[in-house]
Amino acid sequence: MGEILVFNENESITNESITVEKFLSFTARRGTLSSDSFLYLVGSDGNLVSYRIDPVNFFLIYRGTRLLTGVPRDVAVSGSRAYVAAGQAGLHAVDVSNPSSMQLRETLTRFGSVLSVLADEDRLYLAGDLTFWILRREPDGGLTTLGSL
Repeated sequence: MGEILVFNENESITNESITVEKFLSFTARRGTLSSDSFLYLVGSDGNLVSYRIDPVNFFLIYRGTRLLTGVPRDVAVSGSRAYVAAGQAGLHAVDVSNPSSMQLRETLTRFGSVLSVLADEDRLYLAGDLTFWILRREPDGGLTTLGSL
């Protein structure tokens, strides 16, 4: 990724506030958009980072960071959960209902190495080294394995 113009939530944005210091470099492995105008990125530094998208000014407004274990490789959002494929560490389920204060809810290691994740309304699709899993999201936030290949 190139440079991203980032502002903090409490900053007023004017032409005078746009300076060179506002351009940040961030090495992101993957990113995903939520339906409520938030961007979630996983970085090579192990962080899940959230930004609010300002559609009027075309800015990303920093909201929060959550350090995760493993090597985050991919992220998908479904409802108020972000699911992070974290390689050998497994799958992280992060509560993003408050993007300024994201909370790790659980880390699932039963899948072994998780390299990629995709989400739709009620399903997750995980890809590992040698296996592909299909999971159902339960109303309580739990995950049920529907099948694997």
